[in-house]
Amino acid sequence: MQFLVVLLAAALLIWTPLRHGVPLQPLQRWCDAVLQRTAAAPGWRQVLLLLLPLVPLWWLLNWADQRFWAFPVLLMHLLLLLLALTPRDPLRSLIEGFAHAWWRGDHQAAALLAERDIGVVADDPVMLLDRVRDRVLLESLQGYLLPLFWYLLLGPLAALAAALCTRLTAYPQASGARLAGMLVHALAWLPARLLVLSLALTGNFDAVLAVLRRYMLDWDIDSAELLAQAAAAAEQGAEPVAGPLAGRRLLLKALLVWAVVLAFIAVLG
Repeated sequence: MQFLVVLLAAALLIWTPLRHGVPLQPLQRWCDAVLQRTAAAPGWRQVLLLLLPLVPLWWLLNWADQRFWAFPVLLMHLLLLLLALTPRDPLRSLIEGFAHAWWRGDHQAAALLAERDIGVVADDPVMLLDRVRDRVLLESLQGYLLPLFWYLLLGPLAALAAALCTRLTAYPQASGARLAGMLVHALAWLPARLLVLSLALTGNFDAVLAVLRRYMLDWDIDSAELLAQAAAAAEQGAEPVAGPLAGRRLLLKALLVWAVVLAFIAVLG
């Protein structure tokens, strides 16, 4: 059932208006509400309250699994997974304004849009493209691959927990941001290395594998730095692709590797 849920979620995100994000964004609203009510609370209490809705959701899923057929449970899994995924599309909407400005040749406007929409600042166009590529990879890891990985491993509640912690890290002034960042770092440790491995299969295999061997067991390196080094290594010796789509094409190839592996696992049962 999990592979079918992932397949349905992918279809909805590609061919329906949901590709622009779930309109209501209840996870973001809940995160904002928790931050307002616990501004002076210790970090552990803030994170605990943030994850509190997982308890009634766990009870609801178990109750539905015992009393209904598979179809209602599948719909619940699908809804929870869609809520856990990123509200913005790193492959399209995140870089759309930046890409249009770059293709017009207006690099100054592209730099301003990259700073406003993506949070990326660079001194020259080459560095700007590299940092946008790295940001797209990180957004895809935290927004797509991290929830999907934990959904397939432990179910929708694990995906929601990863998504909630990721959203809390966007507020560095919050008391629980540091603890949430530590949890996200732990949850993303293995998915980040699997993404690096998929980059090796779609880019410069030897160069990316050297990066992976260097940092495979390194707990201290964060996902952003690991992906940046792996992406730069993956493009070594490749035909240069001008413009902001270079990172997007690299990521699409890596996601295709994930899709093939998931399909193979589903066939094996």
